[in-house]
Amino acid sequence: MKIKSIVIFSLFLGAHSNAIAPEAQRILNRQNRRIDSPPQGLKANNAALDYRYAAGVERTQSAVNESSAPIETVPVQSVYDGQTIPQSKMAPRDERGLGQYLGDRNLGIGFISAGAYGVFGTEVDLAIDRHWSAGLGIGTGMTYRTWGFHSRYLFRPSSLTGFVEAGYTNWYLHKASITGEAVYPQHMAQRFLSDSSGKYVSGARAHLVYPGFGILYKHRSGMGAIAQIQYFINTSGGLQGALGGSAGLYLYF
Repeated sequence: MKIKSIVIFSLFLGAHSNAIAPEAQRILNRQNRRIDSPPQGLKANNAALDYRYAAGVERTQSAVNESSAPIETVPVQSVYDGQTIPQSKMAPRDERGLGQYLGDRNLGIGFISAGAYGVFGTEVDLAIDRHWSAGLGIGTGMTYRTWGFHSRYLFRPSSLTGFVEAGYTNWYLHKASITGEAVYPQHMAQRFLSDSSGKYVSGARAHLVYPGFGILYKHRSGMGAIAQIQYFINTSGGLQGALGGSAGLYLYF
């Protein structure tokens, strides 16, 4: 009985093969394809589901536009947790910003040497969006105290990016050494915390504004590093200026 069924089925396929073959050839013909080739960065893995979805929608939409047929998009149902991915997250990788590299780590704590904080300091940096961040911090020059705040613009949302920065820092010399010991960094302290004779005065205060530019590196683990150059202008002392720089390490949460 089984052999008879197989024979009948084979004869059925043979009878219809001549009709099916041309249609199959037409479908598989490259010249009849409407959907563009997938992007080179598209990989068939379990990561970046939203990127793969957006790339597929874009390719399908371009094909449908040629035939003037409407296309309907629906939310994607995750096969991992059963939750629907929000439409607001359906964006390609280069539109997602640093979230592709750091997840939800938008708050960083940094330990900075030199620069706006004198000798060393600590600051927090909060990502406002994929390009802008803002922060504040405190520091010390051993004989003087510092505090300040800043805003940064990141050129591109990636693990390694350049940025420009604008900020304000306040330096206060609470006690001047009677022995005339140097205050570091000397080229800045002499301009901002000393009188016309070059002597440091207890209670001297400097209000400094500065532009700066540098590079910022963020690792997937949340660790980061920064290096930058700044030009400080003393708004409370005849607009004297001095070039400075800083470097530091960050931990992002």
